[in-house]
Amino acid sequence: MYSWCCGVVYYPGTDLDGLETWFWGTPHLPPLANFQLVPSEAEHSSTEGRYRCFYPNCSSEEYKSKQYRDNHFDKIHLGVRHSCDLCLSEFMNPGSVKKHQDLGRCHGTRFGQ
Repeated sequence: MYSWCCGVVYYPGTDLDGLETWFWGTPHLPPLANFQLVPSEAEHSSTEGRYRCFYPNCSSEEYKSKQYRDNHFDKIHLGVRHSCDLCLSEFMNPGSVKKHQDLGRCHGTRFGQ
């Protein structure tokens, strides 16, 4: 049987000693969790070159790129956001935060200065 610890990647400088103190016993998902594997066809576009959201029962439009579809999934279904350290504006990806700061669109500071 495959154990969860076989999939742990060791990175130099990390220490897994004491792991059992916060992760005791067998890992399990909460009983109401309804996680599903992403179907393999989700990575391929339709015959028209469009990408559909693979979240169950999502009625969103088709997207013209995989990146747009993935942004939709992260924002709508996962609620993923990246914040600007200076003004706390939220963005869908870290590249947008950098662009916001580099192009001078950030006018706030964390400390109200």
